[in-house]
Amino acid sequence: MTTTPDVACDLFIIGEGLAGMSSALFAVNRGLRVCQVGKSYPLGFHSGLLDLLCVNPAQASSNASDPWDAMDYLKKTNPKHPYAKIHKQTIRTAFHEVKTFLAAQGLFYEDLAEKNSDVATSIGTLKRSYMIPLSMQASVQALKKKWPVLFVGVNGLREFSATQIKETLSGTWPGLNAVTLDFPFSRPGEKTCEHLARALDSEKNRALFANIIRPHLNGEKAVGLPPILGVHHSTEALRDMEHKLGIPVFEIPCLPPSVPGLRLKEAFEQGLDKKGRVRLSNFKIDSLSRNNTGEFFIRLSTDCLTKTILAKGIVLSSGRFMGKGLVADRQKIKEAVFNFPVVQPEGRSTWFQKLFFDDQGHAINKAGIETDSFQRPINDHGDIIFDNVFAAGSILAHQDWAREKSGSGIAMSSGLNAVNAFIQSHHVFQDIRKTGTGM
Repeated sequence: MTTTPDVACDLFIIGEGLAGMSSALFAVNRGLRVCQVGKSYPLGFHSGLLDLLCVNPAQASSNASDPWDAMDYLKKTNPKHPYAKIHKQTIRTAFHEVKTFLAAQGLFYEDLAEKNSDVATSIGTLKRSYMIPLSMQASVQALKKKWPVLFVGVNGLREFSATQIKETLSGTWPGLNAVTLDFPFSRPGEKTCEHLARALDSEKNRALFANIIRPHLNGEKAVGLPPILGVHHSTEALRDMEHKLGIPVFEIPCLPPSVPGLRLKEAFEQGLDKKGRVRLSNFKIDSLSRNNTGEFFIRLSTDCLTKTILAKGIVLSSGRFMGKGLVADRQKIKEAVFNFPVVQPEGRSTWFQKLFFDDQGHAINKAGIETDSFQRPINDHGDIIFDNVFAAGSILAHQDWAREKSGSGIAMSSGLNAVNAFIQSHHVFQDIRKTGTGM
């Protein structure tokens, strides 16, 4: 290819969900030049909770307290699952590296004794997760110790009902109270968590809101709020509200669009940009070709711009249907970028069970790309399609991340596995070119 590219990189990462962002992080941390393309919205749907494996694979309807024990069973019973191809130490490293990176951006997470923990949700159920953001950690302690808690809603915030949370949980959690208040200096009408969170980045607004909440406290040991404790300064906002109210405060995850997900998105974007990642959001891939050295030449465009990229390798982390990594027509499911073969049910009539909440789940939710142990996509005969393309995240076949509650763990650990595989294989390619010998 004689055309001079606009960007030359080691890894071209497709997708800006958690798998794509994590892959970019792991790559730049290992000294690779990274270019990333995708849509900017996927993390806006993320709850902010980083799941590892929260459902016991031996009993689909039961929660797993120890995700590592559950993973051992999962690997034995589903040897094609993405976790079965990843060493436990790689998974631990992925979580630790992401946790360290986010902390450097002011967004703090904890894995509590390496066990799963329960937090309250906005519909009054309990959500089990592995790594909990600081803004939700007091919820874990309050639930375990059955503290009396005041749940505080905001008039006009339709996706959060303090009364519903109280009524749903009161059977197993005594001493709960609820109140719905006007938000200071806000206009009447519908509100969103994001608008309220950006307002509470201001200390002045936090003081006003705390003054409104304080008279309603009557011996409670904690306050539960919608996820509105700031966007850019969430840790500062949390600690400030706790100081002003004199008791622990925690957020309760809501339906998307998600403020904790927005915090993740902004932390990744800002932190990765500082590390030198080239980001081309909202570009679409027009074409990919491969030169005689195996590198990819990628042409991208928007409505008014075009860019060309030369990449030594690619991580395909474009997601499933919501991320448009997979697309479905009336006959079958297709992969959108390379047209890789997709593992899927034989016919459309077998995509779904008759019951929406069937214990076995729906077959379509395990559709995806089949890979070898290095996460390189393979064809129907088991042959590697490209030796320098790696798949990561929810596009991988043989897992139902929503039912397993394993999406974040699969995204991060498969991202690290893909980056490590690229580094290993790239060194092999370099050795081959130097010596002129094959494998």
